[in-house]
Amino acid sequence: MIFAALLLVGPLRSIPVQPEWVLGIELVVLAVFVAIALITLDHLAEQSDSPRPVARTLKAVNPSTLTAGGVAVAGVLMLCGVRWADFVLVPVICAAMIGGLAIAWLLLIKLTD
Repeated sequence: MIFAALLLVGPLRSIPVQPEWVLGIELVVLAVFVAIALITLDHLAEQSDSPRPVARTLKAVNPSTLTAGGVAVAGVLMLCGVRWADFVLVPVICAAMIGGLAIAWLLLIKLTD
């Protein structure tokens, strides 16, 4: 779900001659849907207490929360007319990719246990 959210930001951002406030609304709506989906999936998934340091870090700094929150912050900044709001998406996307890859790696490691 994290990667799907990141992939949806690209097409939304690339729509030509779109006012920034419209993009802001789109990003906030995307963040709300992503947050609802990720919260639902987190509740459905069984949480395991892995002794690995990466698992403990991901539990404390949840990439799902960072992704939805960061996209929402960028959307709100665009709605407020902040010119540098696009740059908020850069660390959000990088952190979400690293977090998503770490979660995938932990899943693969767990499958082999």
